[in-house]
Amino acid sequence: MSNLKYQRMLRLVLGLLEDAMPEGGTALFAPLPIRLFPGTIREPDLLYLAPGNRPAVDVDYPDHLDLVMEIVSPGTEARHRDYTDKRRDYAKAGVAEYWIVDPVEQRVTVLSLNSDRYTEIGTFAPGQVASGELLTGLRVDVSTLMKAWSVSIETLDEFRYPKIELT
Repeated sequence: MSNLKYQRMLRLVLGLLEDAMPEGGTALFAPLPIRLFPGTIREPDLLYLAPGNRPAVDVDYPDHLDLVMEIVSPGTEARHRDYTDKRRDYAKAGVAEYWIVDPVEQRVTVLSLNSDRYTEIGTFAPGQVASGELLTGLRVDVSTLMKAWSVSIETLDEFRYPKIELT
């Protein structure tokens, strides 16, 4: 479900993803339906394609995803979909890393594909910096990310791709 809160959070994470990816990588965002395997289509909120997995110019949809991020929408059905159904589907499709951004629970869960199942790299809360293994430069300050969910529209420009200073 897209709304202003979702858009602020998406905008922030997209900027961080673009800053962290190597030259030739591609960051894309919803709506972009992806056929993971026969009978299953998903629309990740954000996705990353490594330079070697970029589709040809004449291809309409990527056929391999390297990293996927989902921003969990409120509600029991949405939570189950992002935490259970999509986790299973992305693992089956061979997506190397899956990030679950949960503004209600105020956490970011980062999962890494190990054979055909995800193992948890970490669950990060405000005051921590979320990171994974695929893009070592992708470091997300969870406090800043969660603030994007709760600020007013007047402060939207604050979330234009801030650089995070780590001490």
